[in-house]
Amino acid sequence: MDELKQLVKDIKAQVEKSASVDVVKQMIADAIAASVATAKETVKKTEGNLPIAKGASVVAIHKTSSKKAEIVTFQKMADDVYITSQLLKSDPRSLKSYKDMVDFGREVGILKANMDPGQTGYGEEWVPTAFSAEMIDMIKLELKVAALHPRINMPTDPYKIPGKKSSSSAKLVANGNTPTSSRVGTRQIVLDAVKLMDYVPVTYEMEEDSIIPILPMVKADLAIALAEANEDATINGDTTATHQDSDVTDAEDPRKSWKGYRKLVLSAAKVDLGTFNIANIRSIRKKMGKYGIDVSKLAWVTGISGYNQLMSLTEVTTVDKYGPNATILSGELAKLDGIPIIVSEKIRENLNASGVYDGTTTTKTVLLLVRRDGFIYGDRREIMIETDRVVKSQTTDLVASQRVAFEPRFDATTETIVGLGYNITA
Repeated sequence: MDELKQLVKDIKAQVEKSASVDVVKQMIADAIAASVATAKETVKKTEGNLPIAKGASVVAIHKTSSKKAEIVTFQKMADDVYITSQLLKSDPRSLKSYKDMVDFGREVGILKANMDPGQTGYGEEWVPTAFSAEMIDMIKLELKVAALHPRINMPTDPYKIPGKKSSSSAKLVANGNTPTSSRVGTRQIVLDAVKLMDYVPVTYEMEEDSIIPILPMVKADLAIALAEANEDATINGDTTATHQDSDVTDAEDPRKSWKGYRKLVLSAAKVDLGTFNIANIRSIRKKMGKYGIDVSKLAWVTGISGYNQLMSLTEVTTVDKYGPNATILSGELAKLDGIPIIVSEKIRENLNASGVYDGTTTTKTVLLLVRRDGFIYGDRREIMIETDRVVKSQTTDLVASQRVAFEPRFDATTETIVGLGYNITA
């Protein structure tokens, strides 16, 4: 009997224990469910507003430079729609790629969050009519030398910016006397935009399904073409009737867009580097005077041959020594005296001993030292794409263009904002 009582007692205790465990389990389950429900409600309330500011228009999103995956993907899709519609001369809304863009926009909340039937451009009726910030950033990323200098938007063309030419001066004056007056000399920086263009012909037979796979290549090609034109003009530009390089004769050559580094170098800032050593190279910086002091505002610009020769100098610090996180400029590969070295294919390596092309001596190159805040770009119009149907060749020309200006920020006729080493064997 005692054993039976003990058995009943043990079973009862076990049941109570199991019940307690079940209760605890249920409490945990209830807590989890409540937490999940709260999270879902929070997501529901904020859905679509995560990538962008609440109330922002689709137009603003399209033009926003962002690293958020949702926005970048949406911008790429919008660019594809824009290019495809131009090539096919179709209403963008009739394209499958447009429907894909809208579906993606709804999924990530870009369109849904901003739908407002009363405001055009704030909802799903929006149609891309120009390149997004993603495409424009793509072109800027292709720039190496041109990325060195600040850019401003030009509200008018030409656009005039006031600049300082000279400073006032303090005088030593005896008590009671009046000092001789002095004044601040001023000048105007005039940004006068030029138009740079590129086109890609596409056959009539192209359809949407066949265009989409080549769009990344087309976009990259347009980006590189416009970037190279900017870079070439910035280094080798000359607007005089007879270009400094005798082989630049075509009126459409981008090297006739504006005066570039080589043209703007003053004779006082030129150094013969027939003997390529660190002492002679440093004399370029010395000749730039006050503009060569601050290493944070300078950049060496060289070609492939010049870069290889610089790398033989023990004073050059390579990326593996100062770390990839110190790479502050697109295209920077090393530093010399703390100044980044930028390599550009637009540095000519077929010049004569004086640093220009004459078609006779074609074995020399140059090395430039540039004051980064010494020049400025003006953007009058963002990159635009147009199409032209050419009947006789049965093609549609895809034309990309931009209007841009480039000018020294200081008086380049007197200030040594760029230095040049010439007579370097290529």
